Amino acid sequence: MDYTEQQKKEIATVAPRTININLSDSDVKRLYVKAAGASLTPEELIEKFIGDLVCGTYSNGSDERMYVEQWFDRCDFSSSGYGTFLAYLVNDVIYDYFTDLQNTVTKCGKELARLDISDFDSNDEYEEEKDYLQKCLQDAEEEIQEMFDDYCSCNKNHKTYEQEAEGVFKFRENLKKALAHKKGRSGF
Repeated sequence: MDYTEQQKKEIATVAPRTININLSDSDVKRLYVKAAGASLTPEELIEKFIGDLVCGTYSNGSDERMYVEQWFDRCDFSSSGYGTFLAYLVNDVIYDYFTDLQNTVTKCGKELARLDISDFDSNDEYEEEKDYLQKCLQDAEEEIQEMFDDYCSCNKNHKTYEQEAEGVFKFRENLKKALAHKKGRSGF
């Protein structure tokens, strides 16, 4: 898919989103004044900034993207290494793979719980299916553990897997809600 087609696809999903931010009354006033001075609404100003920050659907140009990236890097938001397991997954571009592995764990666990020998023609078929599901479950759990161990080797201040994974699941749910802006749309 070329750039024009990709942009058309992205434009089709443009919709109002709700993202709550905490600002002082003075900062709200400054934001409104700054935006008005550029003949923009605060929402338009923030949209343009975000477009440049994420190299988004709409951008104000390559220099603007470069400068906002320099601002982001200069703020050093990731000064403590990966910080969280979520940051590790996102920065190493393995978040989607982790999510797929978690889905495999959930699916295999449910299928193992539902597994009933009466659904099979023979005990051998039942055992074969059970072994297959257990192997898939074990492989996925081992890969997840390897990811977490690698993260732990990079971040000595990590929390337990359960605590770190909770942050990943919360992120996923928040993203899903943010993407489910149209009635009947599941998000992702």
